[in-house]
Amino acid sequence: MLKDGPPVLLSYGSVLWGPGGLEREFLSGDWFLKEASTKYLFETEADSLWQTLLRDMGGRYATLSMIPEDLTLN
Repeated sequence: MLKDGPPVLLSYGSVLWGPGGLEREFLSGDWFLKEASTKYLFETEADSLWQTLLRDMGGRYATLSMIPEDLTLN
């Protein structure tokens, strides 16, 4: 992260759902929800963001945080 200037987190992408698609994914548990925090937005390195979020959520999510990106290392 840059030390000078205002903190900025830039994310981009796109996704398309048909009618009711997002709702079905949410109701079937396909989404992990976590309360927003400046800790995650501005104090956590982007490379470790998802691992940190999952670990902080605890329980089964903490277990998921330990899965390596490269599954051949598992």
